[in-house]
Amino acid sequence: MAKRILIADDSALVRGFLVRLLEGDPRFELTGIAHDGQAAVERVRRGEYDAAILDVEMPRMNGLEALTAIRDIAPRLPVLMFSQHTERGARIAIDALARGAADYVTKPSARLRDLSTKQVTQDLLEKLAAVTQGTPPGTLIPTLRPRPPLRGQRPPEVIVLATSTGGPRALDVVLRGLPAWLPVPVLVVQHMPALFTRHLADRLDEVTPLRVMEAVDGRLIEPGTVYVAPGDRHLRVLRIGETRRLRVVDDAPVQGCRPSADVLFSSASDAWGKGVLAAVLTGMGRDGTAGSRRVVEGGGRVLAQDQSSSAVWGMPGQVVKEGLVEAVVPLDDMARALVARIITGQQRERIEERASDGRR
Repeated sequence: MAKRILIADDSALVRGFLVRLLEGDPRFELTGIAHDGQAAVERVRRGEYDAAILDVEMPRMNGLEALTAIRDIAPRLPVLMFSQHTERGARIAIDALARGAADYVTKPSARLRDLSTKQVTQDLLEKLAAVTQGTPPGTLIPTLRPRPPLRGQRPPEVIVLATSTGGPRALDVVLRGLPAWLPVPVLVVQHMPALFTRHLADRLDEVTPLRVMEAVDGRLIEPGTVYVAPGDRHLRVLRIGETRRLRVVDDAPVQGCRPSADVLFSSASDAWGKGVLAAVLTGMGRDGTAGSRRVVEGGGRVLAQDQSSSAVWGMPGQVVKEGLVEAVVPLDDMARALVARIITGQQRERIEERASDGRR
């Protein structure tokens, strides 16, 4: 059965582009068209849809305002934001994702005639399919048994996170839950264009207790700091003796992904071995599976976000299916699960005491 889609954009040119795109794909049925945010909210209030595509800049009610209203009316309706690939567009898209948008797609250039249109078409259809498909309730994905933790396993020395669709909100939840005195660094791959990852890092730095920054080539990796892979670049780790530094490189995409979780996870395993603690969060595709296998083979540990709390259970579902995970964890419990594996109760008391002394 075709998924019912609502589109809202004040540009007749963009609406025409979306109409042709959706009418040409049998997976989707265009059942609602709105010229501004207020009209989109009214359509959601009166009708039933499986997903909505909202422009960011619209008269009467912009995309962010419409998104907030739609979340109140239909909190489970997946919403894709259609934004410009500009500084302002990136900043607004990150804000929308934090407010509950499922994902975003960057618009093609104004005339809709260049090569970017093909990429936008592919991205939009893939993301629309991902957020409307899911796994039907009650469906069990065949999995191997979770891997039991190894006795005497040393505490992790680094956390590596991988995510895609739904990732900004997931990262917000996880990083907010990590303490400011976290004794290890955190390395993150979020599938996003370059301009967007910088705004994501800036926003996370404002709302989480840890220092968050976009990764810079050659920087010394320090505990208590979160490094976000730059868009369209791979993030690796270079070990020199007992120190580790970031490497930001332009190598070819891996399975269509750059940055790639497989690249980061494999590199982290080479640099820390048994000291790697990985978590695969919400996202479509299978990026992170090969890297998780490398982590496990190196003696590290892997967690996965559970299905019910994931916007799309592609990436985490795949590592679960492959039997690579130690535990499947709800998003709200992920930070606690990470911290519990890093420090014991006695260590936590000592670290908190030192942190408290430092604040006096």
